[in-house]
This record gives sequence, C-alpha cells and structure tokens, in this order.
Amino acid sequence: MKIFSKLRKQLIPGKNLRKYLIYALGEIILVVIGILIALGFNSRNQKKQALLKVEKTAELVLNQMIADTIEMTEVMLALRESDSIAKVILLETPYDQPLPLCSECPGFITDATISTISSKAQDIISREPLETSEITQILYQIEADYKENVSNIQLYHQPILDVVFQNYKYLQSNYAWFARYITELKCGDECWKYFSESSDFRNRAALINSFAYQTYPEELQEFKEIIRLRIQELNNALTQHKAK
Repeated sequence: MKIFSKLRKQLIPGKNLRKYLIYALGEIILVVIGILIALGFNSRNQKKQALLKVEKTAELVLNQMIADTIEMTEVMLALRESDSIAKVILLETPYDQPLPLCSECPGFITDATISTISSKAQDIISREPLETSEITQILYQIEADYKENVSNIQLYHQPILDVVFQNYKYLQSNYAWFARYITELKCGDECWKYFSESSDFRNRAALINSFAYQTYPEELQEFKEIIRLRIQELNNALTQHKAK
C-alpha cells in the first residue's frame, strides 16, 4: 500500500490525473479481490466445519444403533427362552393333564422382559440442522425409521407391564403361599398345584404369551433388521467420506 501512496502523490497534479484514477481503480480492485478471497476462505472453512459436524453426528448415531442392536438381541434371547416354556405350558401338555414340574413356569406370568430401546439416535439427529450431504440423507432416513418403529415397539410395554402387575396382584390376593414364593422364591405343594393344575394359570399364560412372547419379538426382529442395514449403509458412507 506504500507504493500506491507514493504514486498518488506523483500522479495527482495536472495531466497525471487520469493515470491516478487508473491506479486508484486498481487499488480498489485489489481490495475487492482480497475481500472475495477472504470470504471464499471463510465459506470453505464453514463448509468444512459443517461437514465435520455431520461426520461427528453420524459416528454418534452409528454407536447408538450398534448399542440398540445388542440390547434388542439380548431381549430377544430372553424372550426365546420364554417361548420354549410357553410350548410346554400351552402346546406340549394336554389341558386335561397336569403340567410337568416346571421351575420356570411361575416366572412366565410374573417376569416378562421388555426392551429399553428409546429415541436416542433420533434425538441426536434432530438436535439441529445438518449440512446437506449423502451422509445427511442417510441420517434423516434413520431418524424416520426410529420415529416409526420405536413408537410401535413401546406400544407393547405398558400392556405387558399391566398384565404382569395384575398377575402379581391376583396371586397376592388369593394365595397364602405368595409371600413365601415372592420373598424366598420357594414354591411348596400348594404353590406347585396352582402352576401345574390350575386352568387359571394356563389362561394367564396364554394371555401374556399372545403379545409378550409372540408379536412383541416379531416387532423387535423387524426393527433390528432395519437398523442392521442402516448401520452398514451409514458405515460405508462414512468410510467413503473420510477417504476423500
């Protein structure tokens, strides 16, 4: 800029006015070019930061989806064990015959397993707007998947808990052996008679089996498969993005 200052002093007088204006215009152009370069650099930096934010969000969502699939797998394993008990109670033993001694039978109507899956992955995505990219599109698809499926799964939770509570309440109100059973986990002759011979027990087992051990696991399995595919899709997109 010192060069331009000296030239201005030399060119202002008389006939050099035209040359001075040309140099002044050149100075303005240089300033504008500098501003444009700075704006371009700032814009690129902002875009880079926005894409890094998308990448970070994707990694958080990926970790949450992995945790969700592990949790659903554990719940489904527990439900599968209960399904084998259901076969003994409802299918393999004729209704006019007592059930064989079944240590798991009492817990079948009083101890149902439910998933703790929530909308955490969905909440991570929806915290604030994300820069448009291939990863962002996948994240928004994941958000929609969670919004639909988590609500469907959670519809089962309260009815299952209600039935379990009702079963506890019924046993507590009608059988003297309930206190020993619930505190010491011991089932005497009268207790086993209820669980092996009572049609009431089988009716309650059929009720909780119909949605807690049949339809509910199907919902979990369906969503688990959706998440598995999304994990693969998002992981591939992240790998390609980091390779650029």
